[in-house]
Amino acid sequence: MSIRRPSAEVLRILTGNKETKADILLSLASGWDLFHDSTGVGYCTVRRGGQEETLPIDSERFKQYLIDAYLRLQGSVPPVSAVTQVMETLSAVACVSSVERPLYRRVAGDGDRLYVDLADNTGAAVEVTREGWRITGCPGHIRFIRTPGMKPLPRPLEGGTVEILHRFLNVESNDARILIIAWLVGALNPTGAKPILVLQGEQGTGKSTLTRMVRELIDPNEASIRSLPESQRDLVIAATNAYVLAFDNLSGIRPSLSDALARISTGAAYATRRLYTDRDEVLFRFRQPIVCNGIDAIATRQDFLDRSIVLRLPVIHPTRRRNEATLWEEFRLQQPYILGAILSAASAALRNLPNTRLSSLPRMADFALWVTAAEPAFGWTRGSFLKALERNRLRAVKDSLEGNVIYEALCGLLDAQPSWTGRVTDLFIELRRYVPPEVLRGGSWPAQPNKLSAELNRLAPTLREVGIQYQHFRDRRGARVRLSRL
Repeated sequence: MSIRRPSAEVLRILTGNKETKADILLSLASGWDLFHDSTGVGYCTVRRGGQEETLPIDSERFKQYLIDAYLRLQGSVPPVSAVTQVMETLSAVACVSSVERPLYRRVAGDGDRLYVDLADNTGAAVEVTREGWRITGCPGHIRFIRTPGMKPLPRPLEGGTVEILHRFLNVESNDARILIIAWLVGALNPTGAKPILVLQGEQGTGKSTLTRMVRELIDPNEASIRSLPESQRDLVIAATNAYVLAFDNLSGIRPSLSDALARISTGAAYATRRLYTDRDEVLFRFRQPIVCNGIDAIATRQDFLDRSIVLRLPVIHPTRRRNEATLWEEFRLQQPYILGAILSAASAALRNLPNTRLSSLPRMADFALWVTAAEPAFGWTRGSFLKALERNRLRAVKDSLEGNVIYEALCGLLDAQPSWTGRVTDLFIELRRYVPPEVLRGGSWPAQPNKLSAELNRLAPTLREVGIQYQHFRDRRGARVRLSRL
């Protein structure tokens, strides 16, 4: 859009009929497209050398573009004050007088087609339709933003199958292979929820390597895996700078971060204060693929578990270990073919989704429908994915309860009698009979009846999965609870 320059009268008063350096900078930016996103942040699409790049106006990269354009024109460096003034002016124009546009990282949807940003220096993207996929330029209304550390994807090639990926997967079951491929295809769904891929196993199972590989196939980055941030604010920053979030070597997850990751996978909005202000807020929205790995059980809270695919990796036998450099060299050779196969599956999902129906919808229903629609591209027997998903969920639920002192006490009580009814206070006393003394002394048992009630309420959906019903009701004697086997 064109930037409105100050009137001649104003310029004459301010500069004595001399064009200021700030005015020169503004004129250089007059051909750049200004807009703002849904959070109220100003952006500019810069055109240079036949290529386009979309940048936050307040970014260091945009400042470099301004300085470089001025240097090329004037042969000198503009003063810092003029650059700052122009950046503030352009940001105001972008936020107040310009249109709002959606911004995308790596994957974008446009009705019945999707685009994958290759993030190379040609500006190319992959267009996926119901008929197939092709490498093309990105349409003008789709604005991809590239963040620091983002690496280009290789140009996909036809002729590959997902079976090529199997040789790089250290998993024991066909279910696990199906679910890893399902996660990859689900990551290309531009609108639906994205499940959390959880890789667990002891040292020597290749968790970190597999985490890097699945990320490299969708959203390669210089920092392919990282530690889990310490706070929700840092997690939000990480989510704004990548499409796939990959966290390495987790040892448990704090409840607040567990809940935050669950919300990011299915669609979340976070509000936080803008820097240097007490009143203004900025709103971030996310729906992104996540992969985590660790030795210990990670998916323990119900919301996180409901959104997760949990896979336990076996120890790699010494005779099957491969040199890491050789492994990655082979992976790089096959990566374009694997990516092409995943894109073909996404095309099948677009083609079949309108006619895909499920007898019952599981959690993450959008993900289940999308992958089911993609099944024909893999030659899987119809329903193979859903059966693998359900078996994985039941196994993950049982694993999440392993070692839970409340669950073990409930099993002890219900083994002794098929059902129990009474007050929470009475249940608190009764269950203590089935708790080892060292557990009572160790502090892991709830200290008060209300603490026990809160934990049982949180566990209730998981308990139902393994056949234990926990209910609240009220009769003439007041508030009561009932335990029973389903």
